[in-house]
Amino acid sequence: MGHLQSIGQVVSVGATLSLFSPLPSGGAEARSLWEPPAHWKHPTVTAQVATASAHAETSLPAALEEPVSVALDSRSARYARLASLWGRVEGFARMPEGWASEGALPPPREIVGHVGRLLSDLPEDLEFPQATASAEGEVGLTWFKGNDRLDAIASPDGHLTWALKVGDRFLDGDVLALASESFDPFYEALVDFYE
Repeated sequence: MGHLQSIGQVVSVGATLSLFSPLPSGGAEARSLWEPPAHWKHPTVTAQVATASAHAETSLPAALEEPVSVALDSRSARYARLASLWGRVEGFARMPEGWASEGALPPPREIVGHVGRLLSDLPEDLEFPQATASAEGEVGLTWFKGNDRLDAIASPDGHLTWALKVGDRFLDGDVLALASESFDPFYEALVDFYE
């Protein structure tokens, strides 16, 4: 695993998350590696929320109005955190060769796309990780629980590898192909880490 560096990026939030960069001709080029799943669509029109609230007012007991509003606020906040994290991760693939030192490689776009899928399908009761990139073209994801941590590395060879530090012990995780249909074994390791 290489030395991990943090690089911040900007993302525009919409139906598709995109990162814009100037082209040599002075135009702008939109690049998107990942489309958020339907359950992550952010409510963008306040009137739609107001209409839903008015409907809830007439069809639900008053005691349920606040939890519905809190649930929408919570989902919106989670979506905003995902959009910010995704902008950062997508930006890793756009870094130039030599970004950290001579020979430093950006993570391949395909690997970054897989990381986007992993993050978008993350169980809602789990926090999002910190994200970094290495000079070897890896994407590093780190989850913290106090002084303990779970580190996952998405490598250019198409694998996700993870390990844990719990107390003074270092524990091996596992290896999973990023092209897998399911990240469930990794998600189970995350759930176990937080228990």
